Amino acid sequence: MSGSLTGRQVIQVVAIVLLAGLVVWVLALWLPLAYDMHTFFYPAIHDWLDGGLSDADWPDLNYTPWELMVFVPFALAPEPVGRALFLVFAIGVIVWATRSFARRRLALAMVFVSFPVLAMFWMGNMEPFPLLGAALSAWAIRERRPWVLGLGLVLLATKPQEAFLVAPVLLWAVRRWRRSEWVQVALAPIVVAFLTVALFDWSWLRKLLNAPGGYQSRWMWINISMWWRFAPYGVAWLCSIGVAVAGLVLIIRRRFDEYALALAVTFGAVASPYLATHHLVLPMTLAWPWLLDRKPWLAVLVYLTSLTPLARLGGDQSVNWLDFLFPLTLAVTLLFFYRQSARSEGHRSVSTEVAA
Repeated sequence: MSGSLTGRQVIQVVAIVLLAGLVVWVLALWLPLAYDMHTFFYPAIHDWLDGGLSDADWPDLNYTPWELMVFVPFALAPEPVGRALFLVFAIGVIVWATRSFARRRLALAMVFVSFPVLAMFWMGNMEPFPLLGAALSAWAIRERRPWVLGLGLVLLATKPQEAFLVAPVLLWAVRRWRRSEWVQVALAPIVVAFLTVALFDWSWLRKLLNAPGGYQSRWMWINISMWWRFAPYGVAWLCSIGVAVAGLVLIIRRRFDEYALALAVTFGAVASPYLATHHLVLPMTLAWPWLLDRKPWLAVLVYLTSLTPLARLGGDQSVNWLDFLFPLTLAVTLLFFYRQSARSEGHRSVSTEVAA
């Protein structure tokens, strides 16, 4: 078979490119500016490219350097175009991730209209990167592609508060891989580490370590975590650590599969010391569809708990902590399937077992 494209295939490729360009052009004209993208990412990246980020100019920029680096391709375009390109990219990630882990087409529709996803689209948040990282890592484990797993871990780590439980679970799943494969897994993180040291000074690490205190004092009204919102600081840490440890122990005791990933992203959200509504994109996209495939009526009931943003459409943000009900309810519901999922013959595994 010839490796060259036929005339019809060339026409199809050109048509797809032209259609994509038209969509981006229309979105660039129509879309309003996204708050996070306009306020933080675009100006911060351009300041960095123009000579560096100073603490005086960016005291609240608590992002990892590699999060800024992966966003550079979008920031190089004029902001309306970059906003449109990023939205198309986010939609593509949502479609691929959801369809990779869900059988029912209804799942994709309900994920798209969910408040976490709509909040991400509207605000221009960076959740597509950790979502792509988690889904790509699961695919890499299933297909045994070590270097892809390393790339997925880098993307996942763009949001440390979403990666701190998922990443150890992914690494535990490949603990029996060969040493040469572990070297390939480490390749992308090592390259990013060298770029971070070469392109940024060490102030980013200090700011990142101080971020929890900053969020506690300046951004607590955004945090939807019930214990971090209402419990004393020490009690909140105990709750987060307890949930994270319990989730990790439960997950590593079983084979890594779609259910294990669902538990990881959901328990990670519940344990996170800083959780906003758009941070729920991972459990909504990678965990809730798993439940919909198995118990649709139960999944619908859990989905109803994600509608709590309706309570603040009038502008009262003091009740945004109600959004915590979705990951909390989802986590409790998933636990009822812990033993059943291990025996299930119907779900698609992303097991790491390989024939000798």
